[in-house]
Amino acid sequence: MSNQSGTGGGHPSQDRALIKTRREVKRLEEALRKESGDNEKLRQEIERLKQENEKLRKELAATRQPPRWAKANRSGQQKKRAKKRGPKNGHAPHPRTLPQVVDREVGLVPKHCPDCQGNLPEPSKWHTHTQIDLPPPSQPIVTRFHVGWSYCKNCQKEVSIKNRLSGSKYGPNLHAQVCYWKFSLGLTLGKIQSLLNEQYRLKLSTGLLSGMITRSAKRFEGAYEDLGTSLSSQAFLHGDETSWRNDGNNAWLWSFSNQDVSYYVIDRSRGQKVIDDVLGKSFNGVLVSDFYSAYNGIDCEKKKCWTHLLREFREPKKKYPKNAEIKSYSKQMKRFFRRGLSLQEAHRAGKNIETRFRRLVDDTVCFIFKNPKHPDLKRLAKRLRKYRNELYVFVKSEVDATNNAAEREIRPAVLMRKTSYGNRSDQGAENQAILMSMIRTASKSGQNFIQMASSHFCS
Repeated sequence: MSNQSGTGGGHPSQDRALIKTRREVKRLEEALRKESGDNEKLRQEIERLKQENEKLRKELAATRQPPRWAKANRSGQQKKRAKKRGPKNGHAPHPRTLPQVVDREVGLVPKHCPDCQGNLPEPSKWHTHTQIDLPPPSQPIVTRFHVGWSYCKNCQKEVSIKNRLSGSKYGPNLHAQVCYWKFSLGLTLGKIQSLLNEQYRLKLSTGLLSGMITRSAKRFEGAYEDLGTSLSSQAFLHGDETSWRNDGNNAWLWSFSNQDVSYYVIDRSRGQKVIDDVLGKSFNGVLVSDFYSAYNGIDCEKKKCWTHLLREFREPKKKYPKNAEIKSYSKQMKRFFRRGLSLQEAHRAGKNIETRFRRLVDDTVCFIFKNPKHPDLKRLAKRLRKYRNELYVFVKSEVDATNNAAEREIRPAVLMRKTSYGNRSDQGAENQAILMSMIRTASKSGQNFIQMASSHFCS
């Protein structure tokens, strides 16, 4: 029996599957032809957009006016050099001026080309460059003195010069330099010993350096006493103290200073006795200090530091960050402080501030006599009531509103304390107080301590 179907005589189910497959192939071929047509249209659209974009780019290049949303292309332009930052407000500028005196002239001429190593002719042009450098390490200067003695007929005895350092093995410049390194730069005796050995081939023991410091301090004892006497005639002084160690025992380093003088005292006491010894029972100027009670006994006009006062609010704000009363109290005190600074500027400019000053004082008094609820604020309010007459002294005077100047005077000693741990004897404490006072005061008067001390030693 023969197969009458047109599929080639296969099984009927296989014939149906083959027919279905052929139909699917035809459908996919139609879809492919349609997709090819769509892709061709997309390629044509892309080409048209490219041409339109090129046309717009040429038009923009001709007008040289980019659209508002486009950033200017500065790739071919030289970037503007940023202006260097100047000094901070209140600080003097430090221009980089060239030295007026040139010690030597050196000519530098290229002999060979750095690229091809060929020989070069004489330079066709020159430029100058000034460089400041240090001299190389050198040997110390050794001087032999021939000291004369003469017979005085009036006194009937032989006399000579009374220069104390002329009999020392080491000269005044070395004494002054060691004192400056120790009490101005804060170098330890071991570092000074290494510096002298490496730079000047001078081998000295730390004990010898200590003796040179003591000898120098004794030469300045008279000047130190005169400096302490001059404190009573100052218009104002900043006072402060910090902990110290002397021969393993607790002590205190005191500082009394202004823009002209610096006076240091190291004493085992932190009481009012030190202030009485330095300034006396009364002082004609204004004493600026923190709220330490030792400064209350002296009879003078006093000014309390606003920085220490506002700093008292930090701990309660950290401990109670969500307490609205503490935040409000702190903000109000800061407003009073800013009002005081504004009045001080107006007073220095020659404006009449009497009405505004009385209003500020009255507002402050009314505020501090309110009874806050928080215990920390009650303690601060009690302090404000006690010192209310010493808060705004700075408004009509030349003193600062804060005691930061005294903090800056103490800072060099605090840095030295970290390396030297204080002093080993009463003589060492006295040496430090004398030499720190003379070095800081000489710097404020514009003097070079090395030159001043050398001439003082030789007088």
